[in-house]
Amino acid sequence: MAIGDEAGADSSYTIDYSQSNGQTTHTLVYAFNVAEGRGGWLADSYTPSAVVHYGEEGDNQQALLVGGDDGAVYQFTGVDDNSTAIGCHVRTHADDQGDARLQKLYGDAWFDADTKNADIKVKLGYDNYTTVSTGRILTTDPRDVYPIDPDSQAWVNAKNVCADLIWKADRAGMALYTWEPRWHEQAAPLAAKSWVLPATDFGLDNFLYTGYIYLPHVSTTDLSLIFTIDGTAQAPITITHGAGVVKKTFQRLPVMKGKLFKIRLASAEDFRVLGPEAELLMKQWGQPSAWLRLPMFTDMATSELAQ
Repeated sequence: MAIGDEAGADSSYTIDYSQSNGQTTHTLVYAFNVAEGRGGWLADSYTPSAVVHYGEEGDNQQALLVGGDDGAVYQFTGVDDNSTAIGCHVRTHADDQGDARLQKLYGDAWFDADTKNADIKVKLGYDNYTTVSTGRILTTDPRDVYPIDPDSQAWVNAKNVCADLIWKADRAGMALYTWEPRWHEQAAPLAAKSWVLPATDFGLDNFLYTGYIYLPHVSTTDLSLIFTIDGTAQAPITITHGAGVVKKTFQRLPVMKGKLFKIRLASAEDFRVLGPEAELLMKQWGQPSAWLRLPMFTDMATSELAQ
């Protein structure tokens, strides 16, 4: 009888250890060439459970024997535990497309695989696997490509994405070659508790005065808009939140006159602003004209789209 080595065929060192309750035993296996020539210690579990590992004695005898809690002795080899296929579970790292902070929209993910007609259950996980899609089963022979859609084919708003794969180890030659998510940046990719426009005269001469704002935002708590005019902070103006969906607020402002305007927008919780579309409507004092539409928040931080 055989009991499989879950860490891989190149494993050579094993250590038995028990949990603190002294009843459940486990095995640490050192595996060579786990990935790109690197090795490491992995935890093995078996069915039936293993209670001891022992190297077979004698000239040219190199087999590793495993004592099971069912009283039987097994050889440490193969892809099953006493004829029960070993379950395999791999989760990739959470890929943030090179920017950990920005929000993205994720669509389908593309998988290139040859499963040898076995089943691989594939799920997509978002925001460090805190949100998980239903996924689908891949079954292909020979090699083929599969798109994996988010649930209801709706694009998912998240900072990162990973792939979660589950299969049985009894199918020789099974391979997953590559996978790639489809994504693009959100229109308002950066979430923060405040946005600031430093003191500016907007490139205009003499006195200015305020009229209205257009403020597209994604927020769950009310926002506080504070003008500091020529060094003096004005009374905060409350902007009603948008319940977590995009909301474009159009609001009349009190008439505030000055030369230098600093603007701060803040909230108790993270919120997002569609910076290039946030506008302040102003006029020059004493000069009849149409309202000037001036940008308020154009800082996209690390966003590549801001270049």
